[in-house]
Amino acid sequence: MNLPDHLVDVPDPEITPNSTIHQVEMSGMDEEVAINDKKFDMQRIDDRQQVGNVEVWRITNTNDMEGGMLHPYHMHGTQFRIISRNGHAPYPNELGLKDTVSVNPGEEVKIKVWFNHTGVFMNHCHIIEHEDGGMMAQFEIFDPDNPKTYKLMDMDTLMNAFAKERGVSIDDLDIPGMDM
Repeated sequence: MNLPDHLVDVPDPEITPNSTIHQVEMSGMDEEVAINDKKFDMQRIDDRQQVGNVEVWRITNTNDMEGGMLHPYHMHGTQFRIISRNGHAPYPNELGLKDTVSVNPGEEVKIKVWFNHTGVFMNHCHIIEHEDGGMMAQFEIFDPDNPKTYKLMDMDTLMNAFAKERGVSIDDLDIPGMDM
């Protein structure tokens, strides 16, 4: 079998002029985890980006104590390229498009991320216990020429939707790990 020398061009768009570097600080361990010192709140938008923008985001894992955990940082609704890891070029296996990057304790990873689709999306640590502990945030990608209003989900709306989907009353819902 013959393999081509080149498979595909990986997109590498230019950074939007005058864009700020966004900071994402992942901190804590066990149940004491947060992004930018905040626990997830379904009623809060933590960041806003304009559709079409290309930005640099600086992702840090401030847990640098011995035995600290890595945090696999994941973004919904977009892809990114890794620019650097602790100021050095990314590893060869990190040169393609990503939606998740592991950030070791005490480490800083810079990514170039572009926003092609409007909506509300999540970014979070991809360790399920950390997600459940609140190490998640929401960002909105908006179109200034066609603004939309998004109704953020509240717990009552979520539980009513689950009950309707399962064909039971809300009092009969039993979802392990959910306080109702």
